[in-house]
Amino acid sequence: MKKILPLLLVLMMVLSSFQIAFAEKKGNGNDTPATNNFNPRASKGQLHGSTEVDVKIDESVHHLAVQVSSQPIETPNAGDDVPTDFSIKNPYTPLDDISGVDAEINKYLAVYLADDKNKVVDFKLLKLTKGKIQKEKWNLVWEDNFDGQAIDETKWNFIQGGGGYGNNELQNYTNREKNARVEDGLLILEAHEENFDGNEYTSAKLTTEGKGDWTYGKYEFRAKMPEGQGIWPAIWMMPTDYGVYDIWPSSGEIDIMEFLGHDPYTVYGTLHYGVPWTHTGQSFQLPSGESFVDDYHTFTLEWEPGEMRWYVDGILFSTQNDWFSKDPQGADNFTYPAPYDRDFYIQMNLAVGGNWPGYPDETTVFPQQFLIDYVRVYELDGEYREAGERPGPSPYGNNDSEGREPLEDGNYIYNGEFDNNLTYWDFQPFDPDDLFGGEGEVSVVDGVLNATITSAGDALWAIQFVQPNLPIENGERYKYSFDAWSTGDRSMMVNVSGPDNNFARYLQDATIELTDTPQHFEFVFDMVQPTDFNARTEFNMGQASTLPVFIDNVRLEKIEKDPNASKEVLPDGNYIYNGTFDQGTDRLGFWELTTDHTADATASVNSEIYYRELYVSIDEAGTSSDSIAISQNHLNIEENQSYIVSFDARAIEERSIEIQLTNADQTEIYMNESIDLSTMTQEYSKIFRMNNTTDEHALFQFLFGNHDPGVYIDNVTMKAISPPKDVAGNIQIEAEDYVSMYGVIAENDGQTIGFIDEGDWLQYAIDVEEAGEYVISYSVASNVDTGNLTLLTKMGSAYTGELEFNDEITEAEADGVYYMDIASTGGWNNWGIVTQTVHLEEGVQTLQIASPGVNLDWFTISTESQSQGEDLIVNGTFDSVVEPTFAWWGDQWNGYAEGEASIEDGLLKVHLESLGAQPFIPQVVQEGLPFISGQTYTVSFDAKSTSPKTINVNVGRGLDAAPWFIPYVDTQQVQLNDELQTYQFTFTMNEASYDNGKIVFELGPIDGEAVAGDVYFDNLSIKRDIIQNGHFSSSIESWQAWWGDQWAGYAVGEMNAVDGLLVIDIEQTGDQSYSPQVFQDGLYFENGKTYTVSFDASSSEARQMNVNIGKELTEAPWFIPYAATQVINLSTDQENYHFTFTMNEDTYNNGKIVFELGNIAGQAIPATINLDNVSIIEGVLNGEGDSVLE
Repeated sequence: MKKILPLLLVLMMVLSSFQIAFAEKKGNGNDTPATNNFNPRASKGQLHGSTEVDVKIDESVHHLAVQVSSQPIETPNAGDDVPTDFSIKNPYTPLDDISGVDAEINKYLAVYLADDKNKVVDFKLLKLTKGKIQKEKWNLVWEDNFDGQAIDETKWNFIQGGGGYGNNELQNYTNREKNARVEDGLLILEAHEENFDGNEYTSAKLTTEGKGDWTYGKYEFRAKMPEGQGIWPAIWMMPTDYGVYDIWPSSGEIDIMEFLGHDPYTVYGTLHYGVPWTHTGQSFQLPSGESFVDDYHTFTLEWEPGEMRWYVDGILFSTQNDWFSKDPQGADNFTYPAPYDRDFYIQMNLAVGGNWPGYPDETTVFPQQFLIDYVRVYELDGEYREAGERPGPSPYGNNDSEGREPLEDGNYIYNGEFDNNLTYWDFQPFDPDDLFGGEGEVSVVDGVLNATITSAGDALWAIQFVQPNLPIENGERYKYSFDAWSTGDRSMMVNVSGPDNNFARYLQDATIELTDTPQHFEFVFDMVQPTDFNARTEFNMGQASTLPVFIDNVRLEKIEKDPNASKEVLPDGNYIYNGTFDQGTDRLGFWELTTDHTADATASVNSEIYYRELYVSIDEAGTSSDSIAISQNHLNIEENQSYIVSFDARAIEERSIEIQLTNADQTEIYMNESIDLSTMTQEYSKIFRMNNTTDEHALFQFLFGNHDPGVYIDNVTMKAISPPKDVAGNIQIEAEDYVSMYGVIAENDGQTIGFIDEGDWLQYAIDVEEAGEYVISYSVASNVDTGNLTLLTKMGSAYTGELEFNDEITEAEADGVYYMDIASTGGWNNWGIVTQTVHLEEGVQTLQIASPGVNLDWFTISTESQSQGEDLIVNGTFDSVVEPTFAWWGDQWNGYAEGEASIEDGLLKVHLESLGAQPFIPQVVQEGLPFISGQTYTVSFDAKSTSPKTINVNVGRGLDAAPWFIPYVDTQQVQLNDELQTYQFTFTMNEASYDNGKIVFELGPIDGEAVAGDVYFDNLSIKRDIIQNGHFSSSIESWQAWWGDQWAGYAVGEMNAVDGLLVIDIEQTGDQSYSPQVFQDGLYFENGKTYTVSFDASSSEARQMNVNIGKELTEAPWFIPYAATQVINLSTDQENYHFTFTMNEDTYNNGKIVFELGNIAGQAIPATINLDNVSIIEGVLNGEGDSVLE
C-alpha cells in the first residue's frame, strides 16, 4: 500500500499537468475556454446596489474583466479579444464593487480571464440573485408628470431664438403653444417648417436652470421619439454655474439621450469634457429590434461621484468613470471628478438640422413631435460613493494595433514633404465629397501640397485634408509643425483628432492666419486621453475663404518632457501654477509643503466647490519663519522685469506670514515681504523688480513658521507688469495685453479676447502726454444685438501704486464713464470698428473695458484729428509753403541729384536739374504719418510733369538699417504727362501700428530712364477709410446680410466673398425694398463733415438698388438718414458709383451704410449682385483731373 500511494500521486500530477497543457492548447480561437480551474464567485458589494467578484488568478500573467448584461452572453472562444466598450470594466480587481446590477434585468455578469494581450484565456457567466447584490434605494425629490393645463413655468424655462446654437441648427425656438404645450398628460415639443424671424423652422426647448439644479442623483424620463432626416431630439444637462470650470467643453455636458431621426433604432448617451474637447459615449439599440418611434421608452441616468450609468427601459448599456476637465488658462486638469461635481440642470429640446444629424430633405415630414410623459429626479437614500482618483485609461482599450513606427528622423507623418505625391494623405474623407458644401481638389506641385477651393462650404471642415493612422500615446508629449501659406489673407483651422473616439481633439482646434508668405507653425500638446493608434492630423480649409492653401514640411514628433524645465507662463500671464488650488492630486498640484525638524504642519484643500482654498494647519510652529513653507519652483524670473504677486489670505487669529522669492538653493533672496493677516479674507499684493540676473529656476514660497495660528491662502498670481503705455499720438493696444482682467477668455490662439459676460472686465494702464479729447476705436465682433461696451477711466495704476492690482473700478469710483451699444457684426469672428470720443487727463491712468456680448481684438487711441476719415497729410494743398513735405537729394553712398522744391500757383513744384543713380534719388517725402494696423487707407494726389515721366510712390516705415524700409503697400508706378491728373490707390495696413510712417515719391531714374524737368503735385491726401474690408479680398468680415422678417417679408439667398467681390445671390426678395439688405455698421460720422461714398457694383439682371446712410433706431421712424436715398440702376457691367453728402445730424459712432436689394418700385427681381471697392472717405477726394490709377 505504501508503494501504491506514491504511484497514485504521480499519476494525479501527470494528469493535472496534461489537463493544464490541454487547456492552454485549446486557447487557439476556435474552441471555448477551459473552465475547470476558473471559478469566480459573486457576493454583495460594499456600495449600494453593487456586487463583487472574487477569484484567485496569477496576476503576473493574467487579469480580469467583467461585463454587466441584461441578456446571457455567449461564451467566447479562447484567444478572442475581450470586448472593449462602456459595458466592460477592464481590468477588474477582485472584490472591487460592480454597480449597475440588479436581480431582475441586469442580472448577468460575464467574468473574463485574459492575458497581457487582452485575449480570452477563460470565461464564466454568473447569474446574480438578490442575495448577491447590496441593497439600494432612491428617493423621489422632483418630478413633472405634465398633468396640468399648461407648462409649469415654476419648473421650466423657455429658450427662445435662433442662431444655430453652436451646431448650425436651423430652428428658431419659441414659447408658442404651437411649439410647446401640455396635452393629455404629455409634454409636446413640436417642430414646424415655417419662416419665423429669419429661420426656416420653429421648435421648442425647455430647461430647469435656476428652478431645478442638482449634483448627483438619478434622472428618469419616459418619452417617445419623432422621426425624419434632420430631426434631433435630446435630453441633456448643463452646469448651472457655467464658469466654475471655465467654458464648454471644460465646463462639462451630460447627454442622457440623443436621437437622430433618420436612424429610428438607435439612441446615444455621451459625455463632453476637456480641454482638449473630448466626448465619450455609447449607442444602444433595443434587444427586440423595435424602433424608438413606435412606443414610449424610459431613459435613465444614474450620476454618482466618479461614475455615470445610462439605462434604457432599465437596461444598463454604458458606464463611464474616466473623464477630465482643464481650463485653457490653467496648468493642469481640475481635480477629479471635475467637471461633474457641481450642479447641473435639465434641458429638453427638439432641434432641426445640425452638423451631426444633417438637414431635412424631401423625405422629412412636418410637423414632428417629441413626446415626454414624465420627468423624475431621485436622490440616493444614503451616502454616495467616494470619487477617488481618476482611474485613467484602460491599458486594454485598443486591441487593433500597436501603431505604426515613426520614420528614421522621428516623424510620425509619412510623406510630409509630399515627395511621393499624395500617398498616405486623404482629401475630403467623407461621403459624398461635398457633404458640407465644400468643393475643391488637391495636387502636389514642386513638392508642395496645393489645395484649390471652388466652394468654401458651410463648415470649417467642408474642405478637409488629413493623414490618418497616427499612433498617439497616452502621457506622451508631441510637437506638430508645418509650413503653410496662401495667395492672400485667409485663415485655416488645424487639429489632431481621433475619428474612432467621436473625433476627440488631442490637439485642440487652432485657427491660424495665412498670408502670401510661407510661415512656419508649431504646436506642442500632451496626450491626456487614452492611447489612440488611429489618430489623424486635420487641415480644415472650409468656410473661411476660397483662396488656395499651400502646405509643406508636415511633422509630428514625440518630444521629451524635462521634469526640471522652467515653467512656461500660463496663457493669462500667471507664473504660478494652480494658484486657485483646484488642480492635481488633492487639489495641491505643483505645491510642496516642507517643514524642518522643529515644526509640524499639514496642507489641505476643502472639496466644497465654493470653499476651495489652501489651509495650512500648524501643530508645531518651529523656530523661524522658514520652518514651515509651501513652495513652487522652476519659475523663470527675468532680469530688470517688474512683477506683481497677488493672493487672498486670512488666519485663524491675527498673525504675519512672509512671501519670498529666491534661487533654487535659497542662497540669494530676490524678494521678501512680511504680510500682516487678519481673520477676514483680504487681497494682498506686492510689486517687485528683478534686479539680479535672469533665473529660470526661481523658488517662490509662503513662509508660515514661528507663529501658531493656521492660515488660508487662495488665488495666488505672479504676473509680469509693464510700465503704462505712452499716449503721445496714435497708439494701438492689443486686447490681450491687459494688465489685469476678470472672467474673460483669450481666443484665436491668444490673439483676441472673448466670452465676455456681465461683470467681466479688462484693465490697461496708459500715460497720456497731453490732456484733451481722444478718439478710441475698437475692433469688435459680436453675434448678438444686445452687446455693449463701457469704458471707465481712473487716474493712477497698479504699476505706480495708486490702485490695487486686480481691483475692479466701479462707475462711482471712475473719473470718466463712457457707454455705447454695439450691434451684431454677424459673427464672433466677424470684426468691425466702433469708436467713441473720450476725455483723458494728463498722466498715468487706468482704462477699464467691460463689453458683455462683444469680443475684442484691439483698440487704438488717437487725437481727434486722427479719427476715421481725417486726412493724415498736413498741408497737402501746398497753399503757400512746402513744409512739412520736403525733398531729399541723395547722399555720399547713393549719389546726389540736383534741383529745388518750391510753391508755384498753389502747386508743389519740384525742379529736377539732374538725377541720381537710384530711383529714390531724388524723392519727395512727408513723415510723421500715424498708420493703424488693420485699417484701410486711400491715397490721392494730383500730379503732372513737363515731360512724360514715370515715378514710384511708396508708403511705409523708414528704418535705420537694412532693409531700410518696411512697405505698407506694393510700390505704385505712375505715368505722368503734362496734364494735371488725379491718381488714387487704396491699401490695408497689415503691419504693426506706427505713428511715424511716411509717403515717398521717387523721382529718380526708373527702368533706366532718367527724365529731368519739372514735376508738380497738389491735393496730396491719405485718408483712413470709414469702411472696413471694402475690398473683400478674402472674407465678408465686417459685413452682414439681413433676409427679412414677418413684417418685411422673407428673402432667400446667401452672401459670400468670391474672388475679391462681395457676391449676394438672391433667389427671392422680400416684400419691401430693404428685404434683403447688405450693411456695415459701427461707422463714425461727425456733424458738419462732408463725406464721399464710392463703390463698384453690377447685377446679373438689370435692376435697381437703393443705398442709404444713417442711424438705425429701435422704434419708429426706425432710421435717421444722413443722405438722401441713392437709387442706383445696376447693369451687368461692373461700374463705379459715387456720391457726396454733408452730415447735418448729431455726431454718432454707430452709423451704417445699407444696400437695399429687395422689392424696389414694385420690381422684385432675383439676381446675383456683385459689390467691390466700397469706400467712405471724409471730404471730396478727387481733384481736378480724372482718376487713372486704381
